[in-house]
Formats: sequence, structure tokens, C-alpha cells
Amino acid sequence: MKQQNATGRLVAALRHAFAIPPEEKLSAEEQELLRRAAEGVVKRGLAAPAIFLLQTAKPLNYVGSQLLAFFQPILSAVFPREQCQRAVELLSRRQSIEALIQMIEEHEERRAAAAPNEPTAGTHGAVDGTPPDRDGTQ
Repeated sequence: MKQQNATGRLVAALRHAFAIPPEEKLSAEEQELLRRAAEGVVKRGLAAPAIFLLQTAKPLNYVGSQLLAFFQPILSAVFPREQCQRAVELLSRRQSIEALIQMIEEHEERRAAAAPNEPTAGTHGAVDGTPPDRDGTQ
């Protein structure tokens, strides 16, 4: 009886040992930081490669934040220390990468809707999207 009671307490204590607590929503400051990053990516025409890279690196965002924290003394020579610390905190949160991907997609859709005749990033041919001939002519 005593053995069974101890086992029950142990099972109850370990029931949530590996549970992941729910994430807090991103603050307005964090959303603004992600919005500015998304705008910069889209403005430079790097939406597709950035989304590909972020999707690939999404499972490692916490490791990336810890790597950034490790190199923070070196990076603080180039970037303000507060920005490095905010980036570390933001990357350590799971939903930050997904939020950045969504913001990049939204900005890219708005840019494409505002200028429908412009070629999208990655179009190497003419405006209509046809590839160039082997000699480089259309």
C-alpha cells in the first residue's frame, strides 16, 4: 500500500515534467522590430530566399539565439548592445520566426498588389516571366 502511494505521487509529480508552458504573445515592441525586419527584406527583393532560410532554420531558433548571446560581446562592437539583447530574447521565443515569416509574406503581397507589372524577385527573364534565350536575348 505504501509502495503504491509513493508510486502514485511520483507519477503525479512527473506528469507535467516535460510540459512546455504556453508562450506569451509578442509585445508591441517585438512586433515592431519584426515588422521593420520584414520591410527591409521585402524592400531588397529577398522575400523568397528569406522565407526559405527561416523555414529551414525554424527548429533551431533557440540554438541561434544562444549562439547570438555567445557572440554578443563581439557583435556589440558593430551593433548597439540593446539591439543584440533584444534579438537574443526575440529569437529565443518559438513564435518569433513564424511571425516574421508571416510579416514578410504580408509585405510581399502588398508590394506585389501595389505594383502588379513589376517582376517579382527571382524572375530572371523579361517582365512577362519568359526566360532569356541562351545567348541572353529575349
